[in-house]
Amino acid sequence: MNGDAMKNTTQRDEPNKTRSFRAAFPVRDGAAAKETQAEVVAKIAREVLCLDTLETRHSDTLDFSDQAVWQLRAALEAAYSAGLAGGPSNK
Repeated sequence: MNGDAMKNTTQRDEPNKTRSFRAAFPVRDGAAAKETQAEVVAKIAREVLCLDTLETRHSDTLDFSDQAVWQLRAALEAAYSAGLAGGPSNK
């Protein structure tokens, strides 16, 4: 498969790949159970970015990860949705 064909396939499949991630992190109302910021970030890292942990492990093979742009978009959308669900900040 040449580069142009692969690029077109990737762009065409991108919305389908992020749709399931968005469903995993819907915008919730303020009455929903509150998770700490660390818990939400860890959940997004596990479920969207497929990262076991966000802790530094002092190893290049463990601390660096290749991510597709649609995974990054889905993670950012999940974080945004989690922020909306948290309601206005009093800080």
